[in-house]
Amino acid sequence: MPAKKSAQKRETLIEAYLDHLMDEGKPPASVRKFCRGLGITEKAFYGHFASFEAMEGGIWASMIEDTVEVLESDEDYASYPARQKLGAFYYTFLETALDQRSYLLLRFPGIQLVNPPVYLQRFQKAFNEFAKPLLAEAKDSKEVASRGRLNQAYPGLLYAQFLFVIDFWLKDESDGFERTDALVEKSTSLAFDLVGAQVLDSALDFVRFMAGEKGVA
Repeated sequence: MPAKKSAQKRETLIEAYLDHLMDEGKPPASVRKFCRGLGITEKAFYGHFASFEAMEGGIWASMIEDTVEVLESDEDYASYPARQKLGAFYYTFLETALDQRSYLLLRFPGIQLVNPPVYLQRFQKAFNEFAKPLLAEAKDSKEVASRGRLNQAYPGLLYAQFLFVIDFWLKDESDGFERTDALVEKSTSLAFDLVGAQVLDSALDFVRFMAGEKGVA
């Protein structure tokens, strides 16, 4: 099958799955039932996806990949320091994810780091593929302190923060998601100070911001 035609069939399956998910609030009961509704064979489905969870993993991973593609298309992005690159990633992800906000509201499980849904495993892997070279660059530029074995925890720290940002954004009811914009700025500074040389000023600023959020809520 030509690659273009195969990609189109993939997209058709994804669109049909998302339509079902949004309409019914849950995945189809089975691949068989899903395929019967589309008038296709199960073979046509399994030629592209091993399961619904594998399909959703691809949907989540593509949100990261699309974000990175947008960033790398900006000729100024390569010259940003690592801290600014991370902030740009968060802002760009949230902007591109607006088209998928209803899906995220339905399927985002919250800040779940232990035993997350299978479909989030590819999401984390895609994020780590972005974060690891960013952290390596930050170490070279001294934006991030090298702490031996603790360095291995840095991608996980950024991923936990990323989930927190998404969770905050999905609950944000401010105009234009202004509170999320403020959160991204402060949490990015805090993350880099946590893995850098100083932390106190950013931590206090972040705590004040979150205390203000609780007062607004």
